[in-house]
Amino acid sequence: MNEQHYDAWPIGMRTFSRLSVTVKGRPVTVAASASGEGAGDELVVLLHGLGCTRESWDAVVPAVDHRRRWLAIDLPGHGQSAPLPPRQADAIGFHAAVVVELVRQLAPDRVHLVSHSMGTAVALAAAPDLPGGAFITVEGNLVARDCGLISRRIATQSRGTFIRSGFARMRDDLIASPDADARFWGSTWFACADPASIWASAASLVAWCDSGALAERWSRLTDRTYIWGEHTGPPGHLGHLLDGVRVEQIAGVGHFAMIGNPIGLQQAVMRAMAPDGQAST
Repeated sequence: MNEQHYDAWPIGMRTFSRLSVTVKGRPVTVAASASGEGAGDELVVLLHGLGCTRESWDAVVPAVDHRRRWLAIDLPGHGQSAPLPPRQADAIGFHAAVVVELVRQLAPDRVHLVSHSMGTAVALAAAPDLPGGAFITVEGNLVARDCGLISRRIATQSRGTFIRSGFARMRDDLIASPDADARFWGSTWFACADPASIWASAASLVAWCDSGALAERWSRLTDRTYIWGEHTGPPGHLGHLLDGVRVEQIAGVGHFAMIGNPIGLQQAVMRAMAPDGQAST
């Protein structure tokens, strides 16, 4: 049976833990933040994007939620979590398996998945093996075009080249960017990631997007919300994939809504999870 090992202390309204699971015969330890016990058996799992960390969600989590528990993790190779296993061929699938095992240990009746960017691919890969709940994506990867310049730029480099020089070059480019969100991302989150894990995650993400598998999984879901930033612009490239989907715009932000308008994002997430569409706790 998988075990959880806790080394916890309070961080405001949150706790920090190191959680251990076994995935495909390998022990995996990830860093996690949790908030709220919740009155029921609903769990909110927060999944960050490529080169980000669980802290990206800190300002989005409500101080009090009587209905739900919240859990944000550093995916393998990100933040304070251990790197991916060497030469991991399907990093997205591995990340998803970690999420599934963690949720199985917590044994909630219902799981809401809230994801950003690459985290949406992880959530879609994990969703079929989790108790159903709301699926909420913040500008998540669904199709090939969503890979944009970052993940595809990484994936087109060889693994060795990216580890030797590509990672540092991309970090420096982000830090020097005229965009404030990119500078924050590069200096605060991306800089602490494991280069090999970033390359494997990007390569796997591009493969999943290009194959059409993510769009297909997205179309099977029933309770879906797509959130986009005003500065990014409407997600018109998704076309019919947004038919019948709740779509919300977060004012005054681009790709990183959790940086520029965390309260607006929090309210949108809470509305998406509430049965009556109201942002209640």
